[in-house]
Amino acid sequence: MEPQETIYCYDNKEKKCEKKRDCLGIIAVILLAAFSVVIGLIIGASVAGAILEALAAVIVLAVILGLLLILTITVTIIIINIIATTTQAFIDIFLFFI
Repeated sequence: MEPQETIYCYDNKEKKCEKKRDCLGIIAVILLAAFSVVIGLIIGASVAGAILEALAAVIVLAVILGLLLILTITVTIIIINIIATTTQAFIDIFLFFI
């Protein structure tokens, strides 16, 4: 049997993804989708009346998901402001020494 040439993925030095996605943004979208589904469940349960026993638990879930969504958006805004402030501070320090 002839020796075979092995091709590994790490030999390829191409950058396939220049822009990486923001994890907090993805989490915010997932929480928004879950929040929308839960709100739909609340409306559906109140109209249909079939899930009235579990309506309190669904309302609590909606409140928790809403709070998590607000918290995620707040943390994203804070991180963006910290990065912008830090970047501006480094630029000011750099320009001071030039």
